[in-house]
Amino acid sequence: MKNNEVTLNVTGEAAAINSVAEVIGEWADRKGFREDWDDADWLDRLADTLMQMAVKQEGDVSTRLHEIAEKHRRLANVQKLMLMVSEASEALGDLRNGFSAHSRTYGEELADLIIRVMENAQKNRIPIGDAIIAKMDINEGRAHKHGKNF
Repeated sequence: MKNNEVTLNVTGEAAAINSVAEVIGEWADRKGFREDWDDADWLDRLADTLMQMAVKQEGDVSTRLHEIAEKHRRLANVQKLMLMVSEASEALGDLRNGFSAHSRTYGEELADLIIRVMENAQKNRIPIGDAIIAKMDINEGRAHKHGKNF
């Protein structure tokens, strides 16, 4: 197994979470939240078409387009991660402004955060349910609070 691969545990819990991620991904597609990734996919398809046509100019156009598409995907992931940070920050703001952890607003911000995480995982073909279960297994063997105060 490579370091960046997720080991599939195929548990009912993981399958349920993966199903939720799929639904959220489909919703994100319908709402247009993935146009940046769609642009990268379009560049990849264009690169493949050019490769099939054997179009060459000062280097391999197809390879360059694939490189640009990958950079675009990486930037899309950075943007999505920052949107996750934004949702967490909004939840923190709710608590700082006196809302309780049981308030509707705080819950909505947490829901937004989870939606963004699941949508990102699904788009990147990460079986997030399996990753969560695997991480919980790892954490089970760790010291209380990882040996820290908080």
